[in-house]
Amino acid sequence: GGPGMGLPSARRQRWRGPCMLVCVLAMVAFGSIRLWVRLFQATSAAQQGPNEGAQLHPASLLDTSLDTPSTPERLGLPVKPIPTAAHVAAPNQTVVLSNGVHMPSFLYGTAWKKDATEHYTTLALAHGFRGIDTANQLRHYFEEGVGTAVMKAMGAGIVKREDLFLQTKFTFQRGHKTGQEPYDPNADLPTQVRQSFASSLEHLHTTYLDSYIIHGPIKHGPALHEEDLIVWKELEGLYRAGKTRAIGLSNISAKQLAQLLKQATIKPHVVQIRTFSETMWDDRSGGVWAMCQKHGIAFQGFSLLTANKKTMARPEIKGIAAARSLTPAQLIFKFTFQRGMAALTGTKSVDHMDQDLAVLGVSDLSSEDTETILRINPVGSGAVPRGKHQRMHQHSAKERARAKRALAAAAEERGGLGKEVKQSSSDGTLRLHMDTAAEAGQHHGRRHNGEGAPGALHPAGGAQRHEKGRRRHAPRV
Repeated sequence: GGPGMGLPSARRQRWRGPCMLVCVLAMVAFGSIRLWVRLFQATSAAQQGPNEGAQLHPASLLDTSLDTPSTPERLGLPVKPIPTAAHVAAPNQTVVLSNGVHMPSFLYGTAWKKDATEHYTTLALAHGFRGIDTANQLRHYFEEGVGTAVMKAMGAGIVKREDLFLQTKFTFQRGHKTGQEPYDPNADLPTQVRQSFASSLEHLHTTYLDSYIIHGPIKHGPALHEEDLIVWKELEGLYRAGKTRAIGLSNISAKQLAQLLKQATIKPHVVQIRTFSETMWDDRSGGVWAMCQKHGIAFQGFSLLTANKKTMARPEIKGIAAARSLTPAQLIFKFTFQRGMAALTGTKSVDHMDQDLAVLGVSDLSSEDTETILRINPVGSGAVPRGKHQRMHQHSAKERARAKRALAAAAEERGGLGKEVKQSSSDGTLRLHMDTAAEAGQHHGRRHNGEGAPGALHPAGGAQRHEKGRRRHAPRV
């Protein structure tokens, strides 16, 4: 070869090793200096007062990208909750249950988040949420992801277990996909409840729950069944044993709740209901809120935003919100808290999390504003009239006609003769009247009323699932 292509000289060989060692040591020293500088800055910021330099913000330690797992403790330092007025000594921050247990006014809902459940639950905890709602139902929830987020948050010093309100649910077999049940599907119902409960404790890394509720009745229909009462009795046993601090139900009607109150030894502490403005912020048919008020049962409202999009777009809502420098969503939540309800929000937006929690520090609405929101008519001008006839579904003519056709088609498929479909003038619901003895009775059409919960009927009155009609992921729930 040419010049310089041969073997190095003896002198070059002698100095190569020491030079490489010096370079490596210099790189290590430089990296160590940078690490110590960052640790010193973070420690100084954490020890300073709120007006003395930059604070250590928990959200700044979280990666908001789903490409990188959330690691709030990645600096190896304790992380404290965000010290804002919305999270400290805020009014209406808790709802006191009938047994004296304090439940946060705001619960973070974890439905429909799948593999991102841990990520968003971590963000929610870091931004100040202390109530978490989930379910041991892989079909719509990932309870184990919630538990992982809670465990990491406690390990990072973001929250203590005693400051949390963890609520999960028992779901009947029909609410699960085959093979995903957290219990032996061939076991009796008491065993299924105990197995599901034990599985939830394991998933959530806790020795007790703050609230354990039934996800929805076992069957469609206006009344509870024997199986529902068997499961409720098992929940009563868990409560007596101190394994859960409260028990309740989700996705039930006023008639079903009244039935349970007559037969239960321990009345529900909480009821979780999809809430609609057209029934004066009650369940789809109306009546649950009044019954909860009468019997001292806490009312948790979910889908307050997604189920009331037309209401939020009303000029009355926008006007009241603008006058108080609130968003329509904030106004709805404030109205909910002032009325004495608890609310669920499942937002994935960090900004919306902060906006939602800030509502806890907002001053009360005037009586005129609350009356306007209470009686607002989402499908037309004016207010919803008072009285029992207020319990109307307010379907449009097209919706009623579509439901009527569906009922007629269902009747025809059953092969029955002389079946009549007509509309009731009392409450606006559609009923299918059948003249065969085997199918005698009424079938009330209701929309799906659960956050992935198995508690509602298809408009055709059957038990079929209508996946296409279910709520998809939305930024505000």
